[in-house]
Amino acid sequence: MDAALSSGHIVERFVRPRSVAVVGASDRMDYGGRLLRNLREGGFAGPIYPVNPRRTEVQGMRAWADVRDIPEAADLAVVVVPGQALAGVIEACGKRGVGACAIITAGFGERGAEGAREQEALLAAARQAGVRLSGPNSLGIANISERIFATASSSVSWGQETARPAGISVISQSGALSFNPVPRRAAARGIGLRAIVSVGNQADLTVVDFLEYFVDADEETKVIALFLEGLPVGEGRRLLAAARRARMKGKPVLAVKVGRSPGTAAVARSHTAALTGDDAIYEGAFRAGGIVRVEDLDDLWEAGALFGATGGFRPAGGARGGSGGGSDGGLGFLSNSGGMNSLFADLCGVHGAPLASLGAPAIAGIETVLAGFGAAGNPADVTGNFVRPALVDLIDLFAADPAVDLIVAGTTSGAGGQRSRDIATNILTARAHTKKPLVMLWFAPPPPAEEESGLVTLRDAGLPVFHEPAKCARALGWLYAHHRRGLGVEEAGAEIPQGVAAKEWRETQADALALLAEAGIPAAGVFASASAEEAEAIAGKTGFPLVLKIEAPGLRHKTELGGVRVGIGDRAALACAWRALWQETEALGPARRVLLQTQVTGGLELLLGGRIDPVFGPVVALGAGGTAVEIERDIAFRPAPLGAAMVREMLEELRIARRFAGVRGGAARDVEALVDAVVRFGALMEALAERRMEIEINPLMLLAAGSGVCAVDARITLVDEKGA
Repeated sequence: MDAALSSGHIVERFVRPRSVAVVGASDRMDYGGRLLRNLREGGFAGPIYPVNPRRTEVQGMRAWADVRDIPEAADLAVVVVPGQALAGVIEACGKRGVGACAIITAGFGERGAEGAREQEALLAAARQAGVRLSGPNSLGIANISERIFATASSSVSWGQETARPAGISVISQSGALSFNPVPRRAAARGIGLRAIVSVGNQADLTVVDFLEYFVDADEETKVIALFLEGLPVGEGRRLLAAARRARMKGKPVLAVKVGRSPGTAAVARSHTAALTGDDAIYEGAFRAGGIVRVEDLDDLWEAGALFGATGGFRPAGGARGGSGGGSDGGLGFLSNSGGMNSLFADLCGVHGAPLASLGAPAIAGIETVLAGFGAAGNPADVTGNFVRPALVDLIDLFAADPAVDLIVAGTTSGAGGQRSRDIATNILTARAHTKKPLVMLWFAPPPPAEEESGLVTLRDAGLPVFHEPAKCARALGWLYAHHRRGLGVEEAGAEIPQGVAAKEWRETQADALALLAEAGIPAAGVFASASAEEAEAIAGKTGFPLVLKIEAPGLRHKTELGGVRVGIGDRAALACAWRALWQETEALGPARRVLLQTQVTGGLELLLGGRIDPVFGPVVALGAGGTAVEIERDIAFRPAPLGAAMVREMLEELRIARRFAGVRGGAARDVEALVDAVVRFGALMEALAERRMEIEINPLMLLAAGSGVCAVDARITLVDEKGA
């Protein structure tokens, strides 16, 4: 194979190498020593080539002084040598035809400006040599299904008992976090993994390159779990495209994303030299791509196992629906505890996992089986029937109800001993009777590993098992939210008239409103006046009431300077207001202007803005507007362009949207006109992206139903190449 393969092909060498060179192999259990040991003891079936310039034998294996001396062009070189030696190793790999290098060595982009320059030089050397890099500052890669452990991890024994194969592939920017707690904690919960990839600083190959591989080329991967601190500049669009393909292929993508607070974001940048960006933008992008954002690392594999086991699950249900589920049905829950039922139902409400409303036949059937004990309903208290064959009949009754999409069986019984084995037998018998997913909530700690347990039986059978009601309800909420959204294929947005993006637009309000109008977004025009007399002449054409606004170079927030006058109803009031505004803003200089605008009344004030994000490109913000926008912070983000369905999803996230239907006798709002305006605005931002123009409308007035929307204040910002 050509050493200069594209990332779409070269990733195969990292995940499924047929031969591996360990450059920096050692007898000591340092990074190089652990790499070699993990490959050997883990069961790698292909040739391993230790490379050490000072040894002819390492860990009992023949060693070579230089990678150019090894007998064949290995598929993968895993490199752990001092930073100053890396460029020479990469050049040697290129000459030997080794096109893939996983760099364990740290001390580059995560080390600040100097380290970033050294990382750029390293990347330049790799490109010159025709070599693709993973890292630096990584811990390597583990292909658990095929027993390929090209990792320098020290804390995990890569024996079968701690590296159980299954369908979840993990891609992480953190090495220690990937290889230390991940396999251990997943194994402790009986959850297996397909692969673990540590990408480190993403100098060359990124999280997205590996995501694309697991989505498009690896059939063993059923669920993809991401640990993200941030993506390199420009990678956001590729991430969303890959995530949408994953949805189409039925491969859920789950993510833990750090950087929610400014302090955390700063830590993330210093840790792996990652650009974290604005967390709210990542949140909106994840929603746009159908990526499920989870809370912590355990969620990645616990919720991941749920998503993987439920396969083609779709919330269907019947017309009756359930609490929070509408006509989409919901889940059924039965347990041996009334208290657990109350707790779990409460948690389902908190996390958006709907409970189905059972039909009369199901209720009657449950009452018959319970024979006067427990409580029929959803949830159902089935008392001691978990250890009896009657449990099978009860689950069958839930499964037969058309409103039930999925069944959760919860027990407080111990997870070991004969009782646990009886429960497992009943659960698996019931599962064989239905195609509807079955989930186990075993609210008890796992028994000692040596004890024969029904819990282990269920795990071995691939049944999702949770031990905490809150985590179970949370994961189910994510599952329902994931499937309530579309398949991630967004309909086309609006078309912007040709020539709009090519015009020379200035940073004036008149140009901003004119630009919006040309893009098909209704905007109230403004007229500049140099004197009170000129303002009166303009008013003779526009009519009253009017708004006066001050405009000056560099002025961003007019209201903070008292630069707006509203409700001007006649010529006398206009002349008085004009002169007062001109005098009170004298400090802004002679270049200031007074603008006249017809006053738009009766609207709900919204903000509609667009910015250029370094990761995701043009991004649209929609939310509550007016003077309290910073206080309300009621804003949803999505990458542009947008279709109508995506805009409606944004509206569902906004608190202010509760007012759109009218409250306390107020008028309902023209939501369809708002959706159309946001779609057009997204297309405009996409068209202007190369010119690095940002636009903000505040307020965009949402008028009564049938009356449309109107942009009454807007501004353009021309962003320089550095994003300033």
